[in-house]
Amino acid sequence: MAKVLAESQRLVCRLPNLKAMTARIRCFSSYRQQQQSSSDFDKPGAGVGNEWPDVKLGFLTPPDKSFPMPGNIGTPAQLKPPEVSIPVELNISTLPTAHEKQVIVMEQFFLSDEGKAMTDQSEKSSKTIENVLECIALECPKKLRKGFMELFPEAGIDKDDLTVITLCQKTVNDMSGWSPAVGEERDDLTEYFIAGAKEICELLKAEGYWADFIDPSCGLAFYGRHTNTNLFETDERYRSLGFDVVDLGCCKVISHHLWGTKAFVGSLFTNAPTDSAIMRQIMQSLHKD
Repeated sequence: MAKVLAESQRLVCRLPNLKAMTARIRCFSSYRQQQQSSSDFDKPGAGVGNEWPDVKLGFLTPPDKSFPMPGNIGTPAQLKPPEVSIPVELNISTLPTAHEKQVIVMEQFFLSDEGKAMTDQSEKSSKTIENVLECIALECPKKLRKGFMELFPEAGIDKDDLTVITLCQKTVNDMSGWSPAVGEERDDLTEYFIAGAKEICELLKAEGYWADFIDPSCGLAFYGRHTNTNLFETDERYRSLGFDVVDLGCCKVISHHLWGTKAFVGSLFTNAPTDSAIMRQIMQSLHKD
């Protein structure tokens, strides 16, 4: 079972693997899209307008029942007096807070068919599968901010928050050496990471935030234009993000505090604060206790 730990300016989530993370993020994203579609449909004025016939669809457009005759003509019996809206005093103290809205959204998600299916699958998996993926969202250390922003020159968030999300999966093979098995595992994990990172970025962008991630295969920004600055997982800056970088003489390899050099690491960047509603919703969607 995945678990989320909330600390000061830091969110930690552990779950089965990158593939499972991608599936859960897609499930949550699909649910949000359905909720948004339902909300848009229920808005006043949604649906067929009062103008008939439509200039594009002609007589194929469903007519407005209030004006059954061509030319928007109706009879007095069918005309209704305009509704008079009575102003209501708004009591701000009764409105839900941002945290309460977040809780409501997550409760609705886990009560939905998608949420229940994900929960059931998680409970079955947790009995046999070890949580080998660690997802950490933390405020970018100040000493790293300038260097990281050089990776995304077009982001335009110099004065915004900068959050770093690291995804570290325990590998079957030791990444300190190379073999066909190591190469194949890295290729698979890179594919899973990119798929999951794209889903997370889309969720953040839908909320108006900027988001991008580093392509592990080249060390460059996935969405941004290519620059001369890169970030590979053997970069010394990962030390400030909770990892160790081991110098083997002939090469370097990243090391996790629990899994050692049996680790694959990917990173995402966004200006969404760690305490924002969408960040907490994403982390919560990855687990269900």
